[in-house]
Amino acid sequence: MIGNPEHENGYCVVCGRDSSFRFDPTIITFQLQKVWGISDNLVEAFNRKQSMFCSLCGASLGIRRLAAVLLQTCAEMSGISFRSFVELLRNEEFQRLRIAEINACGTLHESLKEHPNLFYSEWLPHAKPGEEHDGVRCEDLQGLTYPENYFDFILTTETLEHVSDPDKAWQEIYRTLKPGGYHIFTIPVVPWQRKTRQRARIVGGMREDLLEPVYHSPWGREDVFVYTDFGMDVVEQLNDLGLKNRGLLPEPGV
Repeated sequence: MIGNPEHENGYCVVCGRDSSFRFDPTIITFQLQKVWGISDNLVEAFNRKQSMFCSLCGASLGIRRLAAVLLQTCAEMSGISFRSFVELLRNEEFQRLRIAEINACGTLHESLKEHPNLFYSEWLPHAKPGEEHDGVRCEDLQGLTYPENYFDFILTTETLEHVSDPDKAWQEIYRTLKPGGYHIFTIPVVPWQRKTRQRARIVGGMREDLLEPVYHSPWGREDVFVYTDFGMDVVEQLNDLGLKNRGLLPEPGV
């Protein structure tokens, strides 16, 4: 029997149910493929990470990977294994942890918002960091308004490439994490590119493009403008900043 290559069956670590996962081949734009210089096979790998949506909760493959790392980390901390995020969410020890979700982590946010100590924020261009609009707090990763040593976990996904100074963002994340805390994140990594490239910078409050402008969306919204193309040296960059890291998967887009 021949199956549909664009769909897979499996277990979803977000909702904790057997499900099917749907592939979307249209997420990576032709412009991104061109400026990254990646083959059709790698485009498929990037599209898989950004899609393979759970038919029950909508979580993408990238979000399920982030959830899996969170489950593994909490298991190491507590000595208790968890099969899914919804199971972890019921754990009293986990409920006592302080978690920052900076920009919604896809459909994982729908479960995360049930956590009693979640600090959820978005970057809102019309608001100042720390302000709330329509019940949503504004935060800028390059200048967080939270105090030092505050969070047990900080979660970001597909966000750091959209800030003008990711090194400053990582320093702010480190500042606001408790000793022994974790930043769990996903970023797109161009696998053939050894060195990280800066595509644009902020000069005098204005964006200055150093390379062709690129957006992670065909509509060119400013919140998905790409400031940084991360290369395979991203682990070295984190080490240079004094940040211990592990678990960076050597796969396209992770």
